[in-house]
Amino acid sequence: MAINVSQAFHRTSANPVDESMALTKAQMLTVNDNLMPAYYFTICQDDGDIYLYDKTATPSVTTGKFTKFEGGGGGGTGEGVVITKTLLASGWDANNRQSLTFNDYTDDMGGVIGMPTNATAAQKEAYAAAVIDVYSQSGNVFTFECEEVPSVDLPVTLYAGGSGGSGSGVPAGGTTGQVLAKKSNTDGDVEWKDVANPTQVSTMPTASATNLGQIVQYVGTTTTTAPIYVNGLFYECVSDGESTPTYSWEQKDVQSYPEIDLTNVFASGFPVASVSGARQFEYSTGEQVVGTWIDGKPIYQITVDCGNLPKSNLKRVDYSSLISNVKNFLKVEGIFFSSGYAYPLPYVNRGSIQYQIQLYIEKPEIMIWTADNFVDGQVYVTLQYTKTTD
Repeated sequence: MAINVSQAFHRTSANPVDESMALTKAQMLTVNDNLMPAYYFTICQDDGDIYLYDKTATPSVTTGKFTKFEGGGGGGTGEGVVITKTLLASGWDANNRQSLTFNDYTDDMGGVIGMPTNATAAQKEAYAAAVIDVYSQSGNVFTFECEEVPSVDLPVTLYAGGSGGSGSGVPAGGTTGQVLAKKSNTDGDVEWKDVANPTQVSTMPTASATNLGQIVQYVGTTTTTAPIYVNGLFYECVSDGESTPTYSWEQKDVQSYPEIDLTNVFASGFPVASVSGARQFEYSTGEQVVGTWIDGKPIYQITVDCGNLPKSNLKRVDYSSLISNVKNFLKVEGIFFSSGYAYPLPYVNRGSIQYQIQLYIEKPEIMIWTADNFVDGQVYVTLQYTKTTD
């Protein structure tokens, strides 16, 4: 992978804060945000460590918006390296480029390139005036490019993080088979967790300390009184965190939980929760629960075979024998197949109003009206709705 190097370390003012200069901790506390890029590396004169400036960070009392840079890989396990090489004044080619090999650098490291702390004032001035960038990188060979060829040799230092980097915030530890899971919505708040194979239950177990952290898939009848458990959805036993905790079953979106192994659930043939918390998406001519409405009540779905369309007429399809106790329809959509064509319903032809097909509900019937002869086609209408009994 390519190294995360800073491009174009340019001086922007006479302010002591400069990408080619090391800072003291006192200077870190007094940087002018208006003169700084969003992210910026510097070396601290007080301890010799590399610090990362983050314009959005909350300032600390000792280093302001600078935090110690632990390695470009952010979680690398090998030792980092600090390698200084020299760009020779006579080494630039006709394209104002020259290459350096950093022998101890490996592709799984990350880091930053800049002037070393012991560079002279003349070298820093020449570096800034030359406008030196990293043009390309292949393995441990870096090709530099400048706008103006400097007249003096210039030292450059590669500060590289440890090898084996696996991304910022990856905690140490973990065992074979474990996965990294979010503990909260806070960035970087993660932990290693065992893979859980959820149990399918037709009756929800008692929420208790014994079941804390257990994940189940409820495959019983959707309940109509609180607590509401929806057929097909997943629940985790959680605690409110009080000194005398109260436990409950909390609905979970399985796609947010990589520690859930769905192998046995798929093998059982039972639908699986989707990203929105609904069951695995499927069409059925039988009523099924496919999710939860904004009021927490279950959403039902059914697909109705409405037969052929009428010719320039209205067709009524009574659904009362298929579903009952409908409170609100949330979605009414259809598909019309005809001679190799598929038309979404309702359908409007931009060229002629005579080819439109209307689709709506007038309880307890599906209403389909055509302005032309569509009798050779087959229509299926999918309804989503809530119920008065929930």
